[in-house]
Amino acid sequence: MEKNLTKEYGKWIGSMDWDYILTIRRNYKTNSKTVRTVSEKIFNRIPEIDKLMFIGERDKMDWNNHHIHLLINTNDKSNTMEELLKLKSTNKSDLIFIEEVENNIQVGMYVTKYIDKQLPWDILIK
Repeated sequence: MEKNLTKEYGKWIGSMDWDYILTIRRNYKTNSKTVRTVSEKIFNRIPEIDKLMFIGERDKMDWNNHHIHLLINTNDKSNTMEELLKLKSTNKSDLIFIEEVENNIQVGMYVTKYIDKQLPWDILIK
């Protein structure tokens, strides 16, 4: 049953339009509350973001630590996501991996692969 739920979430998230997928690894422990705080900070400080989906995925080596996956839809194609993040919202010691989304369904399935494991997640829309 859980596999079907995970697959349905992946298809639902993948049915939305996304421009970027980001993975953020903080330089310190990241708990469930921090996942939301960091994600909301990015969403609120970058007005070019129209929609953001976040999920905190547990690290395999430390189940109490999370890294963050973000899917972002932006209304500004003139700046890259790297430029927007540097200008407005991130800690310089964080490791941030940014890729342009080529396939919405694939990224939807990827970020929701453990959504049934009590992970912090949400979709923010302006």
